[in-house]
Amino acid sequence: MLVSERIRQETGAHAQIHQQTSEATNSNREANRATGDPDQLYSIDEAGAALCCSRSSIYELLAAGKLSVVRLDARPRIRGEAIRRLAAGEA
Repeated sequence: MLVSERIRQETGAHAQIHQQTSEATNSNREANRATGDPDQLYSIDEAGAALCCSRSSIYELLAAGKLSVVRLDARPRIRGEAIRRLAAGEA
C-alpha cells in the first residue's frame, strides 16, 4: 500500500469518527435541553433526540396519547414537561 493511500484512509476514518462524535454531542445537547425548561416547546426531531428514539416512534407515542402535541403555525411541538415525564416513566 502506498503511503498516500494509507493517509487518505486514515483521514477518511478520522473524518467519519469526528462526524459521529459531533452527532452524538449534538444529540446529548438536545437531550439535556429537553430536561431543563418544562415550558419549552420541542420539535419532533428534538423530542426524538431527547428520548433516544426515531421520528416515527415519536409519532407513535403521540398517537397512543403518551405525548401531547401543541401546534404552532401548523408545526407540531411537544412540551418539555411531557418529554421529562415520559423519560421518567410517569406518562
